[in-house]
Amino acid sequence: MSILNFLNINKPKSCQLCRKPAKDIMTDGFNDKNQTYYCREHLIEIFGQKFCSYPDLIVVCPPRTDGTYGSLYPFYPLIEFKKYNFSEGHKKSIKELINQIPANRCAICREMASVRYFPNPLYGRSTPGSSSIFLCKNDAFKKIKEPLLNNPRNFDEWGIIPPYGGEGIYVSTDL
Repeated sequence: MSILNFLNINKPKSCQLCRKPAKDIMTDGFNDKNQTYYCREHLIEIFGQKFCSYPDLIVVCPPRTDGTYGSLYPFYPLIEFKKYNFSEGHKKSIKELINQIPANRCAICREMASVRYFPNPLYGRSTPGSSSIFLCKNDAFKKIKEPLLNNPRNFDEWGIIPPYGGEGIYVSTDL
């Protein structure tokens, strides 16, 4: 590795929008070659735009705020479950949850639902509990925005991952 590459790797990062110091990352899928640094406010703003405009149905479990998995808030598309060692049974359970979304309206604004929201963080690779509500993407984002903004840890590693690859689930879990 050249000395110039070494110096660039260790150089403090700045937000792509405002140039303030940045320690949070947004990653395009799990491809760490497409990582962008943002200050926390811009990270959540850009993530919200991508989340709210995503066309496919999703299951959302809020991010864990205990700091255990705070550096990563991933989206797992159903088509990649095997890649991330989710069982076929887990995939089937999530698909069943997703299939129930189109027949419902958002519990807050009464628009058509596009999210199955579980109010408690999901731990490990378990299936979400039975307590859920149907939401539109805007109202689902409002539910996860504050925990993301106030997370005590930096979103490093792969950071926050906007939805991609079709239907899937947001869950704070180990890989």
